[in-house]
Amino acid sequence: SSAAAVVPARSTLGEVTGELDRVIAAAQAGQLGERADAARFRGTYQTLVQGVNATLDAVVTPIVEASAVLERVAERDLSARMTGDYRGEFATVKTALNRAAENLDTALAQVDAAAAQVAAAGTQITGGSQSLAEGASEQASAPVRSARSPKR
Repeated sequence: SSAAAVVPARSTLGEVTGELDRVIAAAQAGQLGERADAARFRGTYQTLVQGVNATLDAVVTPIVEASAVLERVAERDLSARMTGDYRGEFATVKTALNRAAENLDTALAQVDAAAAQVAAAGTQITGGSQSLAEGASEQASAPVRSARSPKR
């Protein structure tokens, strides 16, 4: 009878709902590694559970890569970039993160170059000061000649 077929379908639907509720609650709590057990189900139910798992994978993959890049940048590895093939808003995040890392790398390279120039100028100033001091010392120890020498 059709009523007898409804009971197992209702039970399976309850199991699918419970499994998906568990995964959704985990995702909302930031536990993005949780997945529903698609092997527990058959047919359309299995396809539905696999779709939810695939959606989580699509969201988690760029987040994990972005986190890894940010960790490397935090450790002062400014060559770190996202390299995954993303679309839509994930591509926007990738572009923005890579641009930020590139700009930071460029800015710090400019600071490094400016610091090298300041250090070189400091060395030149030190050398010039030493030469000036030596010249002044030589002049101070030289015999004084009067500008008005007596004519004989």
